[in-house]
Amino acid sequence: MAVPSLQRRLRFYGALTHAVAGAAVRRVRHGKTHPDWPLAYEFVVPFLRVAGGDYYDFGIKLARKRVSPITPSIARKVRVTQGTLAGLDVDIHTPRGRDPTTLPTVLFLHGGGYVTCSPGSHRDVIARIAVRANARCVAPDYRLAPAHPFPAALEDAVACYRALLVSGVSPRTLIVAGDSAGGGLAVALLVRLRELDEPAPRGVVLLSPWLDLTPTRQALTGQGRGDYIGPESLAANALQYAGTTSLAEPALSPLHADLTGLPPVLMETGEWETLCEQNQRFAERLRQAGVDVRHTVVPGMLHAFPCFSAILPQGAQAIERVGTFISGLVSS
Repeated sequence: MAVPSLQRRLRFYGALTHAVAGAAVRRVRHGKTHPDWPLAYEFVVPFLRVAGGDYYDFGIKLARKRVSPITPSIARKVRVTQGTLAGLDVDIHTPRGRDPTTLPTVLFLHGGGYVTCSPGSHRDVIARIAVRANARCVAPDYRLAPAHPFPAALEDAVACYRALLVSGVSPRTLIVAGDSAGGGLAVALLVRLRELDEPAPRGVVLLSPWLDLTPTRQALTGQGRGDYIGPESLAANALQYAGTTSLAEPALSPLHADLTGLPPVLMETGEWETLCEQNQRFAERLRQAGVDVRHTVVPGMLHAFPCFSAILPQGAQAIERVGTFISGLVSS
């Protein structure tokens, strides 16, 4: 018999309370989980583990509705507006006091396992990139599984990229970026553009990208030291997104794609995250293909740590590297 919604909701919040309280006790008894973890991160991680574990259904619902607040010091420097692009709703982040037509453009594809999250859930990290890179960031609300399985997200990404070019954005000043599933989607977009013989962007920024949906690469145990995103949730999301398509299809798992001719890549990965090993493999494949890749593996960090820059100095430092990378590309 299905557990009534209210009862399950109460259990969910009870599990959150227990997890956060347990983190506090462990902190007092044993000290920091990692020397570089601030107190706030110690409490955020157990929350994410509960939302991404036994109560993943509630985690998905929360992430779909969530609009992340922009840190006040960043909010004062950026203007966020809503618009449409290729028929999709978009968030547009523009540094205050700047003419957007003179700025580079970042097409940011949000993460969420292809099944959840939105431009709203990623507002803080997108705003930080806009400010640090002095760029206009456009984040589309692309279609999600299971209602819209592959290739819906990829089709939307291609349509948005083309629409930016039609609007007058030069590929020489256009950067594609994404975190987690959005990072995998960004690479799939680059490969598809090359197949279509369309102009490539100036570069790509990948934050903890999910690049291989196949089970052999999901079942990672050596490096995911308590990461809040695990093989079970990855497997569930992969099947919902893939639909009837093989998980090994390169457009789904671009780790398997021909990477020849891709533009310069900057990739940020947490040392303790479940996807670290596949990110390292991807960086090596890029080097073998002759692609300029700059890959930083940050000690003790978990999945998509730059998205927590408001509480993580390491995340803020990653955004600094992103800004330097983008500025260097568009000025060269």
